Amino acid sequence: MPRIPIPALLGRLARIGLVFAAVLAFVFAILPAVPGPETYNDKVLHGGTFFVLACLASVGWRRSSIIVLFIALTAFGGLIEIVQGLDLLGRDADWMDLLADMVGAAMGLILTRAITRPA
Repeated sequence: MPRIPIPALLGRLARIGLVFAAVLAFVFAILPAVPGPETYNDKVLHGGTFFVLACLASVGWRRSSIIVLFIALTAFGGLIEIVQGLDLLGRDADWMDLLADMVGAAMGLILTRAITRPA
């Protein structure tokens, strides 16, 4: 199966996109929880967010080890959970959210590395 080449410009754009996506994910994660009916599966939201972050990281840092990228994404997810655990925000830390983040990150990294190659 031919793999998609990633030119340098696309790598730079992915790095910029990752920064914006990570900031957005962090802001949404620390906003106070709004009471109301739960209409979505929180773990799917976490996994999907970190899947996208992992795809951007894998394209943006093509020469970095998949393990290093996974550790960095896991640390980011852990930071979010630690901040959510602070009493200031009215949020609760849930370590199962971190597990969902890790699963999404692993899937994104593996898939992106499998279908892309450096240009």
